[in-house]
Amino acid sequence: MLGKSVVVVGAGVAGLSAARNLSKRGFHVLVLEETDLIGGRVGTQWAGDLVFNRGARLLYSCSKPFFALLDELGLTDHLSHSRQLTAKTVGQNLNWNVHLMPGPSSLFTPGLTFKERWRLVGHAIQLWKLRRRANPDDATSVYEADDVTLSDYILETLGQNALSRLVDPIFIGARNWLPEEVSAAFYLSTIPNLFGTTVMSLKPDMQALPDAMAEGLEIQTNVKVTRINPGQPCGIEILKDDKAETLTADFVICALPGDLVPALMPSLGDEDTGFFEQVRYSSYGAVHYMLDCYKEETMQFYSRAAAQGVSLFQASPEGEKTQLYAQLSPDAVARARDEGRTGQLDQVIAERMTAICPELETHCLDCHSQWIERMLPIFQPGYCKELRAFRERQNAMPQQVYFCGDYLYQALLNGAAASGHAASNSLMRDCT
Repeated sequence: MLGKSVVVVGAGVAGLSAARNLSKRGFHVLVLEETDLIGGRVGTQWAGDLVFNRGARLLYSCSKPFFALLDELGLTDHLSHSRQLTAKTVGQNLNWNVHLMPGPSSLFTPGLTFKERWRLVGHAIQLWKLRRRANPDDATSVYEADDVTLSDYILETLGQNALSRLVDPIFIGARNWLPEEVSAAFYLSTIPNLFGTTVMSLKPDMQALPDAMAEGLEIQTNVKVTRINPGQPCGIEILKDDKAETLTADFVICALPGDLVPALMPSLGDEDTGFFEQVRYSSYGAVHYMLDCYKEETMQFYSRAAAQGVSLFQASPEGEKTQLYAQLSPDAVARARDEGRTGQLDQVIAERMTAICPELETHCLDCHSQWIERMLPIFQPGYCKELRAFRERQNAMPQQVYFCGDYLYQALLNGAAASGHAASNSLMRDCT
């Protein structure tokens, strides 16, 4: 619709996906970003000699629309594929390998009973059948499993050892989620589509994705949106260079974290306000270190019993130096917040890290604490049903303000992109 104006609030992957889709179809699109960086939780950050991701570390080839987007952006040649990513898991009395992608190798995980291994075979068959309707971009595609927690579902379907050996290390170590707090709908909408697919990373780094998505878009950074007023036109109150201004546009797409929406839009109805107030996020804490010595490359998860503050440790040698990555366990994240030490995470895990890597005492050149208050939306039991009802209300009539973000589709990068694409398609549909 040539001539129609849209303001997209937020330059994360969801917002950039929406803006790109609308711009290609003739809309005048302006993207506003509060920080000086685009990409949200996707990108690259530097702290001295330390280089690390701003959040997302991996991509998955299970989403055909997302893979098509990467191809359209010219990024498929920049992908590094790994079909079977394996990490050592450190337990209290036993160590074992855990596989990030489902497959036959999981059957040989130490500590599983014969009954659990037999159940795992049947479970794999059921997951394979579920591929026909499980959408890795949309957790509501298997929303009938929304009322049960992931831990209860695994206990019922497989058993206690399968939960502690196979599920806990990945969900706690890779996602900082406790299985007893999240819905089984996330698991059942994603895992069936991971059979036979690959884990991917972008070369040279994840910043390539938002940079490619932003190409050709009009983006203003360091602009804080303080209020969104639906109307004809919509009013967008902003702070730019410490000065208050009001912009107008025919439409707004709000691509901010869902729990921030009620404060920006007090005119929302009670049902929609109630939905946004349910949106929750896990927080993330990590410490990055640089050693002045070589340490063998490794990646290892820690079981709950063995974590003592660290759920994931990784060493990446770079010539004569080695960069270390330590992700805090959920209890350590909570402790850091409660004690007001989110900027000194190295102190929170100092004792544990010295035990894991004694070289830190004499060879540490630098360290940097990384804290992300809103890392991943938590799809808690019952959330998908509320989400489906919200989306139905949004689609029932034309809107002036549309919403997108991973909290509306799937707590993965492909879910964020799918959400932006869906919001922009809804806006274009309502324009016709």
